[in-house]
Amino acid sequence: MTSSKRSTRRSIRLHEQEGAPQRRVALGLWFAAEGAAGAGASVSASARFADPLSDPVDYFLVCVSMQRETESMLAVMFSGRHKLHMDKIKNAVFIDRDGTHFRHILNWLRDGVIPLLDPAAYTELQREAQFYQLNIFKEQLTVILSRKEEEEGKAEMTRSQDLSGVDFSNANIGNTFFIRAKLIGANFCEAEADGANFHNANLSECSFIKAGMRGAVLAGALLQSANLQDAILSNSSFCNADLRSAHLQNADLSNANLSNAILEGANLKGARLYGANLKGANLQRAYLRDVDLRNTVRKSPVILNN
Repeated sequence: MTSSKRSTRRSIRLHEQEGAPQRRVALGLWFAAEGAAGAGASVSASARFADPLSDPVDYFLVCVSMQRETESMLAVMFSGRHKLHMDKIKNAVFIDRDGTHFRHILNWLRDGVIPLLDPAAYTELQREAQFYQLNIFKEQLTVILSRKEEEEGKAEMTRSQDLSGVDFSNANIGNTFFIRAKLIGANFCEAEADGANFHNANLSECSFIKAGMRGAVLAGALLQSANLQDAILSNSSFCNADLRSAHLQNADLSNANLSNAILEGANLKGARLYGANLKGANLQRAYLRDVDLRNTVRKSPVILNN
């Protein structure tokens, strides 16, 4: 292809390495464009590699094993079962395809790594996986997209509705989003809410008695007079939460983050705070009898009320 006839289309060049073990192949991504302002000319400087063949175009050059998906289009192409139409000058096979996400294809073939992308980019990558017949990769992306759609649906539901007084007792709401939700007086007794996100939610006077909330996010939440007796709150985040007059008797708060939380007047009798972060927490008039404060992080000693 001469410089006067370069298109803005991105193409992928695949170089076969002679004598490499396990049919390993070097895959290159060629960006062909009309000048620096062309649609395909942009490539991260950190992603550029010097061309050992002195080819004037930029491309990614990596070695990957095709053993991860032996029936994929790329594996079949270089299996030796089919005759490839090679460019006689460049000694390369050209695939006319947008190369935007091809580096993710290569990373997955090498290491099985799935990148962190937004839903739109995942959809585009899924399309590329389908083109290259990477069925396992495509299935993994389908699962990720389904989860994201489910999470976004839950988040939209909780943000747009007033859920005050709703009965969630014994419900399985693990990893559910309640961000900024209005849940005044809601009942979460014995609910399974591990990993649930209540960031900045209004949870005043809610009942969480014996709820399982390991790793839950309650940062910035309003929990005044909430009842969390016997709740399992290990590894949860309460930083900047308002827990004034809250009931936390016998609650498991081990390794919880209570930094800058307001616990004024809260009842923590018998609570387990082993390894908890209490730095900056307001514990004025809090009832701390029989509390396990071993290995806690705090600025000053906590005075126990007997």
